[in-house]
Amino acid sequence: MPEPKMHIYMPLQHGEVRMLRCRRTFTSTGAVRCSTSISGPGSTRTTIAREIGIDRVRLTDSPSFTALSYTWGSPNQDHQLRLCDNTLLPITKSLAEALIHVLDDIEDGFLWIDQICINQNNNNERNHQVPMMGDIYRRARRVFVWLGTEATGAERIDRIFQDFETATATLTTDMMLMDAFVLSQEAYLNKQAMISMMKLPWFERAWVVQEFVLAQDPIFAHGRFRWHPDTMFLVTCLFRDLGRETFSKFLRHEISYLRKNHPFQIMQNTKEVHEDFHLLLSRMGSKCKASEPRDRVYAFLALNRDPRINIKAMYDVPVHRVFTEVARTIITATENLDILAVAPRQPPSISHIPIEFPEDYPSWAPNWCCDRLSVPLYSRASHVPFNACLGLPWIEQNPQPDEPNHLILQGRVIATVYETSPILSGTGSRQRVLRVCISDGSFIPHLSARAVARDLEFRQSIGLSHANLESLLYVLNSEEQPESYIDEKLLLEEYVLVLQNRKLFVTADGRIGLAQSCVRAGDTVIIAHGSATPLVIRTIDERKQAFKLIGQCYLENAMFGEECDFEKWPMSSFCIT
Repeated sequence: MPEPKMHIYMPLQHGEVRMLRCRRTFTSTGAVRCSTSISGPGSTRTTIAREIGIDRVRLTDSPSFTALSYTWGSPNQDHQLRLCDNTLLPITKSLAEALIHVLDDIEDGFLWIDQICINQNNNNERNHQVPMMGDIYRRARRVFVWLGTEATGAERIDRIFQDFETATATLTTDMMLMDAFVLSQEAYLNKQAMISMMKLPWFERAWVVQEFVLAQDPIFAHGRFRWHPDTMFLVTCLFRDLGRETFSKFLRHEISYLRKNHPFQIMQNTKEVHEDFHLLLSRMGSKCKASEPRDRVYAFLALNRDPRINIKAMYDVPVHRVFTEVARTIITATENLDILAVAPRQPPSISHIPIEFPEDYPSWAPNWCCDRLSVPLYSRASHVPFNACLGLPWIEQNPQPDEPNHLILQGRVIATVYETSPILSGTGSRQRVLRVCISDGSFIPHLSARAVARDLEFRQSIGLSHANLESLLYVLNSEEQPESYIDEKLLLEEYVLVLQNRKLFVTADGRIGLAQSCVRAGDTVIIAHGSATPLVIRTIDERKQAFKLIGQCYLENAMFGEECDFEKWPMSSFCIT
């Protein structure tokens, strides 16, 4: 056989995709037609009993196929896949491992893998193929999820999943999990194995969200083990709830991790709950990892259900310009400023993505390469959204500003920050301070369905009542709470998340507010069309009326339209840079 040559991609026509054609190498007579192999660094080589080639087909006319969901891992393509036409395709180590382990599970037919079926070196092709990935995963007969080679504790997890599926009426699932994670002599090892499984790299990758959410029939593979997603979802949810009970004796860092990170709950909620695209992007964009920074946005395009929002993949445009245009597109399409909730980010210097953004990157556009500083003050999916502007929409200015980094807001000044402090004295009752500290309890994390249910039972009106605040203060002051206050304890743990990287301030007219920790005396508080909360801004150029966005804020007597009297007070324009 002649020496193999590198595979050359042929151009795709409009609507076409590539598919791997996979067939077993033995004919009915037992003769071998050809074989495929995967070679790695050095002399390592694995022969696969499959005939693999690449076909081009129209997606709308494509035959039944399986799609692979996996983690790229290292971007180094230091392995090679030899096709049946004796050409070589460079692939990553993680894909090589996946193919070696899962091809035996896949029937003869077609297989779609992004790394192979899209020419990764052709930006024009990527720009056209990436928007089609949502349809690809929707149309796939099955999605095979490769979690990686077996990690320590995988056998324990497999045994727990099997026991859960076979639990009988005499041994309920709750009792079975109680035994596995609390009562058993191996409870500690079982807990560590479960958390390790939840921390596998696949769950952190940006692209897998749409791949899982859109899949009709996903199956998970972890080395030699095969798991059904329903079992994994139920067990991990019950495991998290079990960890929050005092009798479980979970360690504090274990409870903290389970509160903030539940990959299956996040994905399942995304699958079941209709959510505005900008909220999904705000919630997921910075949490997930992607080797290509633009994919922190593009990986979620297939989940956009809002026809008004039209974002196109542009891999040949600088990252900072992509992020700015995405933010402007969402604001223009939705006519609201909800995306400003996640504009304040961690400093780029501590980002794990080494990309330099220009110094004049706008303060109103999220840098998805950096983690957000704090949670939004509210979720529009919650039952108690604020309405500071009484529903007045943001309207695009005509003509648009000459500078693409500028965002023009219409509204009015309602207060000036007089003093800031983590703790304020002499500003009123403890109830009043608590209400501001937890922003009226309006923020309930999307991933905590149990807390949302208890919140609905806890209060029946807009905002927290006097009685609600009293019971929360009782829990806050008591070292030991009776069982009757278990809801207050749970909810207080969720409510106080809004305090992260925020601090209290007092306005010149004596009102208490909560804003980003960088707020300082002299900052301005405004009501703006399209913003459900007041905004804190800082003067950059007084002559040009140019301002920097500090962020959303909670302010007494300004959250439900109390300050939205534009007939009495003249409206102003604010140029946010």
